[in-house]
Amino acid sequence: MTEKVSRGSWSTGLCDCFSDCGSCCLTLWCPCVSFGRVAEILDKGSNSCCLHGSLFYFLAIFTQLGASIYAWFYRTKFREVYGIEGHQCKDCLVSFVCPCLSLCQEYRELKARGFDMSVGKLGRERANAHTWCDVSTGSGGWHEPLSWTVCETVCGIRVCLE
Repeated sequence: MTEKVSRGSWSTGLCDCFSDCGSCCLTLWCPCVSFGRVAEILDKGSNSCCLHGSLFYFLAIFTQLGASIYAWFYRTKFREVYGIEGHQCKDCLVSFVCPCLSLCQEYRELKARGFDMSVGKLGRERANAHTWCDVSTGSGGWHEPLSWTVCETVCGIRVCLE
């Protein structure tokens, strides 16, 4: 799913969730994780996936309206950053009526633009192998080297990502 993505349009449709079943399942059962990963990339790593995901989770617990407004803000930002055509009214409608479809589409879009969604900013920093360069357009986006390993101790268990 790393084909060349054109500016001005989404690489997949809103209802193309099953074109990437992994991101579909993640977004369905853990939308806060999907949202956090998307928001971290849009913010160029200035705020962590965990911070965005936690805030999204707490907003969703107390009021779905708050989480939808937060998602709407980032969907609009997403379109602006990547030059995708659309309108804030449509972003609002999609974020309020079908938030999981919206998040899943954003997640797939970043994957199509060459992002490794499973590795957060922390993993990239530990690997000391990140640069801010969009693979498709030449500006804005994470670019990882061909291979590297990140190891971290999580709850007493050593976890390594390749």
